[in-house]
Amino acid sequence: MKHINYFVLTFFAFLIPAIGISEEQSEEFNPDLPPQISEANAEFVYKFLLAELAIQRNDINAAGHLYLDLAKLTKNTGFAQSAAQLGGMVRNGRLALDAAGVWSKLDPKSSDAKKVLAEMYIASGNLSKAKPLVKEILENEKSKGDGFLYLNNILTRVENKSNALRFIIDIAKPYAKMVEAHFAVAHTAHMAGNITIRDQELAAIDKLNPNWETSTLFKGSIQFDEDPMKAIETYQNFIKT
Repeated sequence: MKHINYFVLTFFAFLIPAIGISEEQSEEFNPDLPPQISEANAEFVYKFLLAELAIQRNDINAAGHLYLDLAKLTKNTGFAQSAAQLGGMVRNGRLALDAAGVWSKLDPKSSDAKKVLAEMYIASGNLSKAKPLVKEILENEKSKGDGFLYLNNILTRVENKSNALRFIIDIAKPYAKMVEAHFAVAHTAHMAGNITIRDQELAAIDKLNPNWETSTLFKGSIQFDEDPMKAIETYQNFIKT
């Protein structure tokens, strides 16, 4: 029997790239419906083993789709989370976004699911869907400063920098006393070529914390492109303070 099982798995391994990558993935997922698989039946074991085999063959994309399919069939958050992580590993934005969406629907209270989903929306340029998630995440985030700095890094992936700037300005409004919020706006404004807003935000940071290292390094990098000596002077003055 073991020989038959291994033969079957080996045979179907050739089908892995085509499994789970159908139009079914884009269908609306309803977490309120009962799971189609509630026990380790033949279909579950088959797909789970195929996913494990795909990982062993380094076909991470196929494994991610199989885990996503299992998440939908079993309503298991663990499979959805694994699918989202695998999608991120192979930079398959569609897979990661779909998996994060299923994960978030299965566990609406999961901050990790919301963060992944928001990141995927931002990376894909869908800022309107990302905005309410980001606002909710920041409201509940203990370290809001770190949240803004991480958000700042994600926004670099947005192709339309003007849209990214409008997005972060709106997100940062309630946090006028946080240097990290002003920095996120300043950095995005710089990428968008809006020097006026960039300098306004940097000035606001200087009023709140003139010795903040992150802002100083950023200003120095800007100055270096125009006047390297001025950048060196900025860094020297910072070291003296």
